[in-house]
Amino acid sequence: MRASSIRTLRVIAPRHPVNAFVEEAGVSAGLTVRTRRDSVSLTRLQRSADDGIAIGAPAEDAHIVVYQVRPHPSHLLWLDGAAGVTGDIERGGTNILDLRAAPTALLGPEVDSLHLRIPKTALEDLATDADRCIHGLHACDGWSTLDPMMSRLEPLIIEVLKRAGPAERLLVDHLVLSLCAHVADTYGLGGAIRAHKGGLAPWQVKRAKEIIASDLAAETPLVEIAAACGLSAAHFARSFKASTGMTPHGWLQACRLDRARALLDGRALRISRVASESGFSDQSHMSRVFKRAMGMSPRAYARLRGAGSAL
Repeated sequence: MRASSIRTLRVIAPRHPVNAFVEEAGVSAGLTVRTRRDSVSLTRLQRSADDGIAIGAPAEDAHIVVYQVRPHPSHLLWLDGAAGVTGDIERGGTNILDLRAAPTALLGPEVDSLHLRIPKTALEDLATDADRCIHGLHACDGWSTLDPMMSRLEPLIIEVLKRAGPAERLLVDHLVLSLCAHVADTYGLGGAIRAHKGGLAPWQVKRAKEIIASDLAAETPLVEIAAACGLSAAHFARSFKASTGMTPHGWLQACRLDRARALLDGRALRISRVASESGFSDQSHMSRVFKRAMGMSPRAYARLRGAGSAL
């Protein structure tokens, strides 16, 4: 959960007349949380010294959200090697930098800021989970952006960064992923509902089928399956049918039939037991569904498969 090394921020060799030593950077041990294919990280840069420091991030296909816990005076910022000036940043000021530009900043002696690193792959995971299409992040007002949600969460973020351990794993996961979801929702470029050929994304189809097949006897409520896929019940039902050619209930019945056929295939089991172990409410229920799908009764199927004498 704690980052073994600080990937987001690193003190660079001084190209300017400032001290630049890793031990002076003041970067907290970070929190790292996995998405489906990547990970996001949250760190705090807190420093009080006699002089400034040059600090930068390695070039990568990712964004970093910078939130000022305390005001910071105007300073130089290099993007793609070109220098610019940020202007004074007030407490709560929030901006998003594209790490492909390898940003480097000449910070003042007093620094306190939070940094949320979101790689492109992780952003795609978050967007897919929310059934959105987001291709980037951007804060329209730059360093003048104020984020009320981040301000309200700031005390909790700082406290969790101080004491996070194995016992707080669920809290950390929830907090960091909630922050990422807020950032994607507020600053995401695009944001339209993702159009998937067939209705659902592959991971949503897989997840829905896993839930449906996990307990054949207890029909999981549609709203719970939809929630696991990040969709409303109505949207999920339409999209599932578009993807699979059948309704979620139809898929459940197909799973029950597969189980019943496997149990009847050459095995000496009572029809009532097969019905129970396949998730049907009773023998007559299984017989109706089985005959409609297979064109024969379970008993006839069992005879055909070689278990008829035992039955």
